[in-house]
Amino acid sequence: MALRSKSKYPLVGLQQPDEFMDRLRRGFSLRSVLSGKWTPDGLRVRGIGSLHGFASHCKAFPSWGAEATRLVEINLITANRRKGARKRNLTHCKRGHELSGTNLGIKASGQRWCKACNHGLQKIGSVMKPEQIARVHKAIENGLTVGQITQTRGARRLIVTFKALKRYRIENPSFDRFLIENARVRLSRSQLMLFRIVPSNAEHFRLDLAQEDVPPFEMQAGDFEWILSLLKQKRVPFEARYDVAQDIIVSLLSRAISRENLANRIMDFTSEHYRRNPGLGYGTVKQPDSLDAPIYDDADVSRGDRAHRGLWD
Repeated sequence: MALRSKSKYPLVGLQQPDEFMDRLRRGFSLRSVLSGKWTPDGLRVRGIGSLHGFASHCKAFPSWGAEATRLVEINLITANRRKGARKRNLTHCKRGHELSGTNLGIKASGQRWCKACNHGLQKIGSVMKPEQIARVHKAIENGLTVGQITQTRGARRLIVTFKALKRYRIENPSFDRFLIENARVRLSRSQLMLFRIVPSNAEHFRLDLAQEDVPPFEMQAGDFEWILSLLKQKRVPFEARYDVAQDIIVSLLSRAISRENLANRIMDFTSEHYRRNPGLGYGTVKQPDSLDAPIYDDADVSRGDRAHRGLWD
């Protein structure tokens, strides 16, 4: 072990070399000898000398310095092994679970962990920190989905785990409603309502159920044209616009939705329309015509029969 002491002062040596050597032989590391802390028995004592004085004494007395250097190197290894001894000797975790048998997990680094606590956190999720809550609010306002918030994708790291976010939504229904209201992707909003993390909020977003906090709707001149313009902005197919507009008016009159929130719920009405009328969605690239559908409105021959006969007759 090479000892270096950078000082402008002359070599002064140690005032108590015998006590210094005695501590090294008792297993003290060089740091614990000098400071009096982190001793082998855990008791704090008075420190002896300085690093500069130790280096000076080793240089002035080579035989003493060789023995001290050898002990310093041995004690350093022992001191490093003592690090973390308190946690290694724990028999129970902070929640009272026994750290032994099948409940004890050991990481590749040698660190121990409690399986019961880990299973509990995985089941209910951890508590979100205030800075995480603020980041999640900002991410939702910027249009990020739950998957983008709870998953690492490329250079963007996750903000919080899915189970921690789920726990916060359950404990804070107002936040869950904020999340659903600000979901900019139609599929994301429908999934958030489908899983019913907070059942009362899922009911709040139904299109056929009156809400207590929605004021009565009064039809005004130009409202129908306004609704059609919203449908056109959302690129709802022309053949479905009038049917969807009628569904919107019914929901407005029944107080299922307010006038202010209509623009954000247009695609929910469109999805509900095609869910009730699956045949109307055929004929597009994403949803081609069904082979069971007739060739013409009054024909008895299906598209599948015509394709089969065209190929083999």
